[in-house]
Amino acid sequence: ARVTVFSFLYTLGLLDRGVYKLPVSLELSEIGLVDSNASLVNKIEHLDLEVAWGGLYAFKAEGRSHYQVFRLLDFSQKAYHAAIFAEKFEAMPSFEEAQALSPMVGYVPIASSDLLAKGQITLLGGIPLEPSQLDGYTYYLKDSSGMSELKISELVDRLIEFSAEPPLKLRLSKDGTGLRVAVL
Repeated sequence: ARVTVFSFLYTLGLLDRGVYKLPVSLELSEIGLVDSNASLVNKIEHLDLEVAWGGLYAFKAEGRSHYQVFRLLDFSQKAYHAAIFAEKFEAMPSFEEAQALSPMVGYVPIASSDLLAKGQITLLGGIPLEPSQLDGYTYYLKDSSGMSELKISELVDRLIEFSAEPPLKLRLSKDGTGLRVAVL
C-alpha cells in the first residue's frame, strides 16, 4: 500500500515536472544536513532506509562528534522535505527526546541523493503529521510547482494518511548522476 506514494506523486506530476527545484536559501552544510565537501566519490554506494512520513530521524554527519535530528515531511526520488532541529546530541537521542524538540526550520527541501553522504540514518519513531506541520511545504508547492490548490490539498491529505502507516523500507543507491530508489 505504501508503494502508492510514488505512483501518487507521479500522477500529480511531481516526479516529472521538476517540482523539486532546490532553492539556495539556507546553508545546509552549517547545520550538518549537507556536507559541502562531499563528492560523489566519497558517498556510500547505497543506503537502506525506513521511510516514515512524519518520522523523526537521527544521524551523525561524517567528521562530526554529535547527532542531529530531522523530521521527514515528504520523500521522492529527487528530494526529501524535512523540518530541521538545531539541538545536537552526544549520543543517539531517544524517540522521546526527539519528540520534545521544536523545529529550528519548519520546512526545507533537500536533494535525496544527499542522504547517501550522511551514512547511517536511524529512524527513531514516527508521529502522524498534522496539516499545520505541512504549511511551509504547501507554500513551497504553491510558489514553485504550479499545482492547483486542490492537488496540494489532496497531497497534504495523502501525506497525513501515509504518516499513520508503518515505515516503507527502501534502498537508495547511486545511478550515474542520479539516485535510484527500490522497495525492499
